[in-house]
Amino acid sequence: RRSRFHAADSLVVAGLTTQRRLLGPDHPITARSLGRLASIRAAAGLFPEAETLYREALAALRAHHGPEHPEVALMMNELAGVRQEQDAFEEAEQLMQDALAIRRRRYGDRHAAVIQSMRSLAGLLREQDRYEEARALYDAALEQTRQVYGDAHPTVAAALNDLGGLSADVGAYDAALDYYEQAARLAETALGQAHMSAIGYRSSLATVYLYQGRYADARDVLQESIARAVSLVGEQHMAIADFRNNLSYALGYLGDAEASEHELRKALAIEQALYGERHTEVATTMASLSTLLWDAGRHDEALTTAEQALALRRQLLPPVHTDLGNSLYSLGSMYM
Repeated sequence: RRSRFHAADSLVVAGLTTQRRLLGPDHPITARSLGRLASIRAAAGLFPEAETLYREALAALRAHHGPEHPEVALMMNELAGVRQEQDAFEEAEQLMQDALAIRRRRYGDRHAAVIQSMRSLAGLLREQDRYEEARALYDAALEQTRQVYGDAHPTVAAALNDLGGLSADVGAYDAALDYYEQAARLAETALGQAHMSAIGYRSSLATVYLYQGRYADARDVLQESIARAVSLVGEQHMAIADFRNNLSYALGYLGDAEASEHELRKALAIEQALYGERHTEVATTMASLSTLLWDAGRHDEALTTAEQALALRRQLLPPVHTDLGNSLYSLGSMYM
């Protein structure tokens, strides 16, 4: 099925073809279109294609602007995000560090672009379990965000939410709940309760409740988040797929296997509708579904679903990737 990403891809490709012919391959407008096409392909889970496009765009911007231009730093950060998705952490970190250095030289520390670079780099470090380094960057980003925007700005809520996630990762659940609650209250005050950011920050509380074994509390928060989000944006939204994935876990732990499977299948349907059949998010949800089916004793269905998830990950991910390793391990365990 054609997803909205495929439609956007076709339009950008057509525009890019015209720009290359009229402006040349190294023109910054052409480079921006390359970056836009790369972002669409990254969102569609086509990371190798996105990487190639980002590299071409980055080379064009460097050729036109020189190495110290803000657009160069932006494209480096975008390329770093794709390399992070591919588990190429060393290159991703170097790109993020270089982009941050360019932005600091251009703007100083108190600037939105610098803060964004710091948060991206902290997220990369957090993914590698380098929590102390990530914490230092998140703390600095929060302080600079408050200096730039004041205490009541939605961007402060995003910085608090980052710290909530990091705190949850290291088992500091009370601190995580406090950060998430602060972020949710701030966003609800600044944006209103009927806003996807406010709903998302409130739903973050449920991830901590799952860690703590407070499954009924997690269920209640997630069901409320889904109801509020659906009333705003309809069912076909990636945030709702995420909420339904987490709700499936809560329901499973509460012993309601049928409802858990129902939520997981609804999440999978949303992802397939948004992204098409070939996407890393689709593979991740299929892998979760295979585990649920296996635990329910439906072994043939579980094996088929696990094999489909593995086949997708082999198509979409590099041969050395955490998610691919997880699929191989899970399927191997089922065969035993």
